[in-house]
Amino acid sequence: MDEKKYRIMENILNKINQKCIQLETSETKVYQTIMTSVTNELVNELKKDATFKILYERMFFGGSYYDNLKVGKAEEYDLDLVLNLPVVISPKVEHSNKHGFVYCRIQEFEKLLKRAEKDPLLIIHSFLDKQNYLSTVKIFSWMQSILNKALNEMSRDGTKTIFTVTIGEERITVFGSLKTKAPAFTFNITGNYKGQAIDVDIDLVPCFQFQAKHHWPASPYKPNPSEIRKTFLIVPKKPYDVKDGSIERYWRLSFQEQEREMINKDYKALKSTVKLLKKLRDQQKHVKIASYFIKTIFLLEVEKHQECSYWSRPLSIVFMTMLRTYQKALEDGNIPYFWNRKFNLIGHLKPATLSDMANFLKRIINDIDKNISEDPFVVAKYLTSTSEMEMLKEEVDLGKKNKKNMENNNANATQPLQCENNGEVRKSSPPRVLPVVQNGESMCSSSENKLDVKLQQILSSLGKIQSDQAKILKSIELMDKRLEVVEAKINKEQSSLDPIDSILFDRLHLTATQPNQDAVFDLLN
Repeated sequence: MDEKKYRIMENILNKINQKCIQLETSETKVYQTIMTSVTNELVNELKKDATFKILYERMFFGGSYYDNLKVGKAEEYDLDLVLNLPVVISPKVEHSNKHGFVYCRIQEFEKLLKRAEKDPLLIIHSFLDKQNYLSTVKIFSWMQSILNKALNEMSRDGTKTIFTVTIGEERITVFGSLKTKAPAFTFNITGNYKGQAIDVDIDLVPCFQFQAKHHWPASPYKPNPSEIRKTFLIVPKKPYDVKDGSIERYWRLSFQEQEREMINKDYKALKSTVKLLKKLRDQQKHVKIASYFIKTIFLLEVEKHQECSYWSRPLSIVFMTMLRTYQKALEDGNIPYFWNRKFNLIGHLKPATLSDMANFLKRIINDIDKNISEDPFVVAKYLTSTSEMEMLKEEVDLGKKNKKNMENNNANATQPLQCENNGEVRKSSPPRVLPVVQNGESMCSSSENKLDVKLQQILSSLGKIQSDQAKILKSIELMDKRLEVVEAKINKEQSSLDPIDSILFDRLHLTATQPNQDAVFDLLN
């Protein structure tokens, strides 16, 4: 990969991150203040349930926003409600037959019956199936019931719950409503602040925490790489392809805190590149590619390249490197789960879907490689909307040298050709887009290829004519100046006009020697 040529788009990618991706600070602070205030009030209400109060450990703010990988407005938040199962009942994390997913079995529930504080915890037995495995369905049902109860106990306005939030010195009222879609409960908050509509979604996910020292899953899972993060989570997310009755036993492993630590090092271009690839995905509507899939590609590369210097290279170079890595993963049909390579995160997607996306990314890479020197904005057309592209062309400073090269190339590609033909002015047709070549083979028919070759020859001839015309016009201009000098020196009464005749003859001779442009245009007709 010729890295130097990509540096011409460095300022463009930085500007896209700054203006098209980076979150608006003031707006984000407002949303975060609202989200924090509402969730704290809601959790305090949930704690009125005796069982929840004992099991509840903390809130964990997960997802793209808190990883600083968010693209778009900060209107969606992921909030894990972290719960702890009592140690006395000996919960055990077990491997399932699906990589990336585990079971949680309660081994000694009967010991709870001997404890004085047993009453609020007896309901845990209702969370289990007949073999004492923790059921995602039953946990979800319990969580839904206590959420509905908590919201009904709070101030209401019809079907919505009323919250009062303090932002700076101002107090505003917002309204919350609950939507359920396993494994999350989406709490929607609406309102108005300083004339701006507020619409925030918070995904509340009940999950269970385990100590890594005692419960970290064994091989083929990676060991815990962190000396600081001593816990991990299991969340009620089901695998795609389980059809038997055991579906509610599956819990998805979550090592979010360890992953956050891995990407929070001094890797300057890493997060910006993640966001650019997510922006590309969103702009091209590759809806089947989850943000976690893209994040995983980077986790795998961070494991290979842990040195800060690798991720401190120019953004343009890191972006093109990771775009190629992303394309290859889709082409291979495999993004292995970082913690267990036997789990393919995109294994459930249709091969045709993956192939289409991989081929599209390949065309983007080829387009950039072919045209980047003439048009540094070639990358932006895949990452931005029309209005964003216009903004980039107005605000990005490419430097004098790059600007001049772009202007020359654009002029050669689009400047109309004028010629005299029986008093009519004719313009050249816009340049024809040549066929894309993949794997050495043209995607067009042989007849189209012949036409393309002929058009290339014609365009080459037209270019030569333009060059010759410019030289002739310059010679004529010099002759005119000489003529003016001679005419000024000649006395009006001088009868001999030989010098002028000679110069006029030369000028007419030069004009007569212009190339025959009509012959070229006959080819076009």
